[in-house]
Amino acid sequence: MSRRTRRPQRSTRADDDGDNSPTADQVSWFKAVFDLFAGNKNYMEKDDLKTALKQFNMRTNETMIEQMFKEADVTNSGKVQFSEFMSMMNSRMNKTDSEDQVLAAFRVFDTSDGAGQIDLPVLAHALTTLGDPLSENELNEMLQVCEKDGIVYYKEFINTMFGAKKEMTGPGAKEGGSDAS
Repeated sequence: MSRRTRRPQRSTRADDDGDNSPTADQVSWFKAVFDLFAGNKNYMEKDDLKTALKQFNMRTNETMIEQMFKEADVTNSGKVQFSEFMSMMNSRMNKTDSEDQVLAAFRVFDTSDGAGQIDLPVLAHALTTLGDPLSENELNEMLQVCEKDGIVYYKEFINTMFGAKKEMTGPGAKEGGSDAS
């Protein structure tokens, strides 16, 4: 079997309870990946997960692999069973979908050539008049997180919203990218 397995489309389907359970195609894909990298075992170890992620060109580092393995290994056995692997991967795929969708929506209004900044009046107008408009209070809550001097740093908002540690470009970002004071 080739190590190149076609990855299924990400699903954004949710049932009435908001459950983002995997589609049948996703379950089949997760099982094929699991079987391929677990080998003759009925579990994956951390090195197996690392190899699988690398094979599918998923950008990771040791810390991310450690976090993913810890998230998946709910029994703390040092081994990830298929159900644990599928749950972790499905959760991460759904989170990525949501982040990607929010990021894409904000990018429409980016006034900084992709640096993650939007002029406040532009975004405020869009968020209070288009689609499902925000109330004044909702807008102010969002701006407390990501607005500084009339500029909205939307990546900062997404970081806060999804709890991610991505490159900070707005309030709280270190000058020059270093920790030196």
